[in-house]
Amino acid sequence: EIMQLKNALSAYEANSADEAQWNVERIVTDSAICRHLHSLSAKGEKATVEELTDLSTMAKNAFPQFFAAITKEEYGLTDREIIFCLLIRFHFIPSEIAVLNGISSQRATNIKTAINKKMFGANGAKTLEAQLLSLTDI
Repeated sequence: EIMQLKNALSAYEANSADEAQWNVERIVTDSAICRHLHSLSAKGEKATVEELTDLSTMAKNAFPQFFAAITKEEYGLTDREIIFCLLIRFHFIPSEIAVLNGISSQRATNIKTAINKKMFGANGAKTLEAQLLSLTDI
C-alpha cells in the first residue's frame, strides 16, 4: 500500500513539473516577439536583425540548455543556421521561416539539411525538428 502511494505521489509530482514546463512554453510562444514575427511572416515581410536578436535573447533566457546546445562550437553553425534552429524551436512553420529570412522554401530546406548534417549526422531535413526539440529544456 505504501509503495502504491509512493508511485502515485511520484506520478503526481512528474505531472506537476510537466505542467510548469508547459506553462513556460506557452508564455514564450505567446510572447510579443513571437506574435510579431508571425504577423510579419503573414504579411510576407522579412524580419530585421534586431527582431531576430530579440528572439535569440528570449531563447537564451527561456531555454538555456537548448541555446547552449545549438551554439556549441563543435557544430560550427552559422548565425543564420542558429536563427533557423530558434525559429524551429519556437514552432514557426517552414514557410514562415523562409519568409522571415527572405529566402525561397528550397533554400530554407537546404539550410535545414545542412544543420541536420552538422548537428546530428543525418541526411535530409525531415528529422531536424524532432531532433532539435529533443534538446529542449522541456
